[in-house]
Order: sequence, then C-alpha cells, then structure tokens
Amino acid sequence: QLLRVRAEDVPELKDAIYYALILDETTDVAVKEQVSLCFRIVSEDCSVKELFDFNETPLTNAQTLFTVVKDVVQFNLDIRNCRGQCYDGVANVSGVLSGLQARVKAEEPRAVYVHRMAHSLNLVVQDVMQHILFGRNFLTMIRELIICIPISPKKFACIEALQKTEDTAQRLHPFCPTRWCLHVTSLRSVDSNYATLLKFLDEIGNSDVTDTGAKAHRFLTQLQKFNTFF
Repeated sequence: QLLRVRAEDVPELKDAIYYALILDETTDVAVKEQVSLCFRIVSEDCSVKELFDFNETPLTNAQTLFTVVKDVVQFNLDIRNCRGQCYDGVANVSGVLSGLQARVKAEEPRAVYVHRMAHSLNLVVQDVMQHILFGRNFLTMIRELIICIPISPKKFACIEALQKTEDTAQRLHPFCPTRWCLHVTSLRSVDSNYATLLKFLDEIGNSDVTDTGAKAHRFLTQLQKFNTFF
C-alpha cells in the first residue's frame, strides 16, 4: 500500500502554511513508474522539514504529474500557498509553456521554479569530465566494458564460475547516464571483480572468434595497463 501524506495527519504542514514542492520520478524494480513528492516547510523555530508522498503512475507527462500534485494538495492544502517548486530539467516538468512548473504557476504565479541543484551539479560534473582526457577515456572504457560483457547463459555461467573461484559475488553495475554518484557503484563493482574480469576476458578473447572476442582482448589489454588500475 502506497504511503500517502495527508494534511490532517501532519499538523506542522498545515501550521507552516507555506510550502515548496520537490518532485522526481523513477522506475522501481517492478518496472513501474513511481513519483516521489516532497513537501518542504519551515517551522516556527526555523527548522526545515521534508514530508514525503509516493504515487504510482502509468505516465509521466506534464498533465499526469500535475494531476498527482493536485490530488495530493487537495488534502486540506491550498495550492495558492505553494511558494517554490523544484524538479530536474526535463521538458515534462521544466517546460515554460506546458511543463509541470508552468501548470503550477498558472494556479499560483508565486510558486518559483528552481532546477534541482543535485541534477545541475551532475550535469556540470559530467561536462567537466569530458574535458579531462584521462578521466574521460577511463570512464568511457569502463562503461563500454560493462555494456559489452555478454549476458548469454553460457558466458554468464562462465563469469559466475570465475567469481566463485575468486570468491567475489558482486555483479557488475551499469553506469547510470544521469546520476554521477552511481558511477562510484559501477567502479567499485569493477574493482571487486578485477581478477575475475581479467580471467574472463582472457578466456573469451582466446576462444571467441567473433567481434566479441576482439573486444574482450582489447578490454583485457586496457585493464592490464598500470595507469588503468592505479
């Protein structure tokens, strides 16, 4: 059962009167769209509080998200008391003509839209890394390595057997293109499977006569370089 935040159950939300909205959407493990909505308020003692609501939605277009916001706000909350809204930069929420922020502003013009700082920082960091050649080349190689490792039953069984031999069980985590912090998880998964990957790539490179074997040999050469590991 989805958690719902209702104003009558959260007195401080009503007492604060004014609030800001923070919304983001993602896909859960069941491959269903989930929308998280955060009410950010400042209490009388100037402490900041955040109250959450989660909703499952079949679509994430601007109109559907606006319906989600209105559905939650109607629980004794007045949309005219919204003073801020914070989302990422995609068009369905940030669009100035028909995005979610524009629809909220049509109801309350004082609800100032702010591009989510964490999302902005992520975009900046990724752009900066494109201008640092070593970092760019290294991360590109790791990303392609994770993508190119086949997941056929035969090759999966091979890498699984090697993991047992090396006493490593952590699976390789793909790079998330929009979240810089998750790159760390990917790099750690490669680091913990380093010896396993060397053996796996060597075996595939010597036994597979297709392009996969050639790629495996190229990745093996890269991983064996001193500047890659250190």
